[in-house]
Amino acid sequence: NEITKHITSHHNDYNTVGGELYNIQDWDGAFEAWDIYYNINEKTRTTTGKTLPDSTLGQVRYYQALTRWQKGDNKSAVDYFARARNLGYNKKESYDYALVCLSAIEDEEGIINLARDAYGRFGASDPQYIRVLINDHINNKRFDKANDMLDEVIAANNNDAEIQNLKGLVVEQQNGIETALPYYQKCIELDPENAQGQFNVGRYYYNEATQVPEKNRRLSGRKLDEKIAPLYRQAMPYMEKAYQLDPTNEDAKNALRTIYYRLREGKKLQQIEK
Repeated sequence: NEITKHITSHHNDYNTVGGELYNIQDWDGAFEAWDIYYNINEKTRTTTGKTLPDSTLGQVRYYQALTRWQKGDNKSAVDYFARARNLGYNKKESYDYALVCLSAIEDEEGIINLARDAYGRFGASDPQYIRVLINDHINNKRFDKANDMLDEVIAANNNDAEIQNLKGLVVEQQNGIETALPYYQKCIELDPENAQGQFNVGRYYYNEATQVPEKNRRLSGRKLDEKIAPLYRQAMPYMEKAYQLDPTNEDAKNALRTIYYRLREGKKLQQIEK
């Protein structure tokens, strides 16, 4: 059939046109051009037995997924990223962009499943995948599994602040906050702007202060205050930093109220109440 031959001989033009339309941000036009390119190839497969490699077709599906993502159709983008991977386009970006889209549509199960696949392919080279899996283990109280994964990541990279904080949370659940403190301290040493790490270090000293009366029942008045005040003073800068970084942290705000009141920091107490 001459018409089929003519079309198939120029089908690469649709790939070129798709790229040009993408560059001018015509997302629907680019998608359609690449769809024609893909479908012509499928037609060629059935009529001539010749076809492009699946990995090339997977790249086309990947490009189409990008158009859906750029347009804001995250659900469709997730579908086309999956089609790309199923055809053998398994480059890292096909996982990373899909995770962004899954986050946008709040598909927690999809995020965990895809992170598991990505971790199986790329290992701990990119901590984002293992973070998802570790958080899933923590949320479901599978602390031993979380701990094993954390040790694997830390062995490969000891300079990830968020991983240090997660390790602290797991260790705290298993053995108490005293054993977790070094990990929280390491977290903020690596990243002083880590709000959760700052809060967790402050929380250690704050908890120590609140336990002083129970541990010193024979003390009262000034002598008791002399034991409590230094711990509140140690907690204060960490809690202040945590609240500065994350003003939505009500636990940090409530702790600061108590600290300012007990240390007679009237101006600071008035400020935080405002």
